[in-house]
Amino acid sequence: MTATVAGDGSAILGAVVAAIALGAAARDIYLRTLGRRRDRYCRLRRLGTEAQLDFFAAVLGEPRAIRRTVTKKDSLAYLGSDDPGYEPEGLEIQTQKVRRDLTECFFIDRDYYVQTISDSDETVLAYSVTSCARRFRPRLEVPARPPLRSRWKMERRWRREGTKVLKVRLLRTRFADLDLPDPHRFSGVKFEAYTGARSYSYSEVHYMGAIGVYQDFALTASSATPIAGKPRELAAALGEVGADHWPIKIVLMTLTGRTCNYFSSFVVKRGSPGSL
Repeated sequence: MTATVAGDGSAILGAVVAAIALGAAARDIYLRTLGRRRDRYCRLRRLGTEAQLDFFAAVLGEPRAIRRTVTKKDSLAYLGSDDPGYEPEGLEIQTQKVRRDLTECFFIDRDYYVQTISDSDETVLAYSVTSCARRFRPRLEVPARPPLRSRWKMERRWRREGTKVLKVRLLRTRFADLDLPDPHRFSGVKFEAYTGARSYSYSEVHYMGAIGVYQDFALTASSATPIAGKPRELAAALGEVGADHWPIKIVLMTLTGRTCNYFSSFVVKRGSPGSL
């Protein structure tokens, strides 16, 4: 009788172990095939500034493909009352430009790549996500999407209070989609632009204040991944505005690409003066 019970227990235990192994194998196959894109979206949502570089590597599941040191000559640093250059009669919060060595890393996946900028402690100060595939469209939501139970209530309150929120999806949201519908509240955009013989970049920067944890969010279309569309030639834009001497940053705002082009990258940067 005892031997029979022991045999039944061993059989049940063996069946449980086999079921667990089969489930793990099925999950692994799912994450590598049909669920691959969903898994990558979940991984990217876990990223954030102030995290360690090793955390990025663990979440993304990839080692750093590229690592190099970059020097920023005009980084801002806070000054204390004991620091050289501090003026007792000056502002309460004082900063000065300093030379700072930072680490730039790239994590490369077949659907996207992640770029990070970190300090000497390997704390990530800024990172970017760039889509490299037409069907890979990760989301960026600021503030983060509330739990399902309270989502409708929170979003209704934000609309009622006129709270600025950022809800975008790479390769689906256009730059013009971010404009506020009320013309009285629209105050223009902060943007940066560059164009060259074989490269271009157009970015719009959004600062969300407390609701965005005092971070800067930049949305970009560039030649780093041409799947988002390319603006018209600069010469055509210059002819359109009839001012060849205007700075490129002003001229590019006239491009219809703002309403036609999707952005393919987003950047999240810590917003304090000493961040970069």
